[in-house]
Parts: sequence; structure tokens; C-alpha cells
Amino acid sequence: MLNKKIAIIGAGKMGKALIRGLVCPKNIMVSDKDKSKLKSFAGKKIKTTTCNIKAVEWGEVIILSVKPKDMDDVLKGIVSARFAGPASALKRKLFISIAAGIKTSFIEKRLGHVPVIRVMPNTPALICEGMSAISPGRFAKSRDEHIAGAIFGSVGSVMKFPERDMDAVTALSGSGPAYFFFLMEALTLAGKRMGISNKDSLALTLQTALGAALLAKKTGIPPFKLREMVTSKGGTTEAALKILGSSRVKEAIIKAVIKAKKRSVELCKN
Repeated sequence: MLNKKIAIIGAGKMGKALIRGLVCPKNIMVSDKDKSKLKSFAGKKIKTTTCNIKAVEWGEVIILSVKPKDMDDVLKGIVSARFAGPASALKRKLFISIAAGIKTSFIEKRLGHVPVIRVMPNTPALICEGMSAISPGRFAKSRDEHIAGAIFGSVGSVMKFPERDMDAVTALSGSGPAYFFFLMEALTLAGKRMGISNKDSLALTLQTALGAALLAKKTGIPPFKLREMVTSKGGTTEAALKILGSSRVKEAIIKAVIKAKKRSVELCKN
């Protein structure tokens, strides 16, 4: 896919998802201070290390796959080390951050005038059905955007956004799978309360969710229109939707997503 050496700092779920999508394991190095997390890469031709500096020195593209609270320490470790090569060596590397709430300027201030791309992927990337939003930093070029797009395109779809929208994107699609899983939980429990087995209730829920999503995607019909198509006057769906309406479920979901956006903003301030 890319003839680039890619170093991934952080061997979490998203780092592993990206590795599955990238087709050339010999061009990948994973760094994590926890040796147990690196064991799963044994025998896969993927280089591993517990030293972030070694990964940064080796890689041409550095993916910062760490938690927001750990980002500052990781960046300080990179700049405080005696980096091999000239002082401009870091500027020739592309840094891609997938940490929620962390602005490109935050990374640029700590590493210098380096090209940075901020990316917000989501967990369906684990099965190559992810949604990733990318936003270039001040010093990133179009070729850097292309590289980031190719990497995250290997695990799903990619859209570009201005960075001012990234906190909203994080709240909507980054956290979004959890909202759908929450609804799936509720539907499965409803089935159980009505006497359907947990296994069958879950099967009904999953296929219904998948079918609904594919119907909306493939037809291009707006969700509210699809809802109206299912809702017959005086029927079962209308009875259910009246409960959701009286409980102000739609407003609660909107408030929840806005709260997630506010939290994303706070993460970079802390």
C-alpha cells in the first residue's frame, strides 16, 4: 500500500486494527512500554520495541496511538532524548495523532515545526469498517494528507475536516459506536423481558441494526423518511415511537453528543 516505514507508538486496539489493514508487516514497528502487549506480534514479521525513541528514529510515519492523558509525557520523551541525526530530522517525519481532543498545535509546540495530521478513527476499524476523520496541522502538506488517508483508508472510510470541527466529529463518530451499542443492549434486554432467549434476541437486534444501516446507506433516503416508511398510523411502531417521544429520547441523545464534544475540548486543556 505505502512504501513507508510506519512506527506505531501504543499497542492498543486501534494500533492493532491499523496493523491488520496495512499489508506490509516488515514496514511496521510497534512500540509499547508494556512488553505483554507486544507478545501478540511475535512471528508476524512486525518489529517491536519498548523504546519510543527507537521507533521514532526508525519510522518515516509516526502514529501516536496513546491516550490523551499520556500524550504530553510521550512527546516530552521524544524531544528530551538525544535524537539520532541532525536537528531537522524530526521535520522530515510525519506525525499522526489519534488521541481524542489533542490539537495539532499541541504536538507542534512540543516537537517543533513538524508535519502533523490529527485523525479520529472509530472502533469498527477493527473489522475494516471504520470511519476516520482527518485534519492537517499547520505544517502538513498535501502529500502528508494522502499518506494519512491511505493508512486509515485501509481500515474503512476517510473524510477530511477542518480542525475546528474535530471535537464534534469525535463526539459523533469517534464515540458514536458506543451509542449504537447502548441501543443494541436496550433492544436485546427488551426481547428478553418479552420471553425471547438472549441468543435469539441478540440475533434479531444485530441483523435489524445492520439491515437498517445498510438500507439508509445504499438508498440514500434520509433516516426520518425511512422511519416514516416503517411507521403505520395506529400500528406497533407508532406506539413505540410515542413512548420514545414522550421520554424525549431524541433530545437526550443530542445532549449526550454535545456533552461528548465539550469533553473532547476539555481533554486538550487538562
